[in-house]
Amino acid sequence: MKRNMELLRTILFEIEELYVDTSIRELRIDGYTKVQIAYHCKLMYEAGLVSEYKPSYSDQGLLTFYVGSLTWKGQDYLEQIRNPETWEKTMKVIKEKKLPKKLDTIAKVAGIFTGNVINELKS
Repeated sequence: MKRNMELLRTILFEIEELYVDTSIRELRIDGYTKVQIAYHCKLMYEAGLVSEYKPSYSDQGLLTFYVGSLTWKGQDYLEQIRNPETWEKTMKVIKEKKLPKKLDTIAKVAGIFTGNVINELKS
């Protein structure tokens, strides 16, 4: 399965909104399967963006999964990509320059745009 950065971003927003004090069971997002969402939650856990990921399997495959809260790193990453305009510009640059769609690359490119906003505010 390919990594989908749009889905990853959507999951971050969902966790931010839904998480209260216990893991979220079977996070659902329209247009995506449970397996796709679980896979991306697993990737986010491995990258340190979420505090936990607990899947449960049967002979037929994934039964259910739980995902925890955003970590400090997850919160910081979400802040970098929160603004829809920044996200669109970032993904456009990454596509045009044929840069890898990696968390650190996306964060750096998004940081350029947020840095430009800060510089404009100083003027």
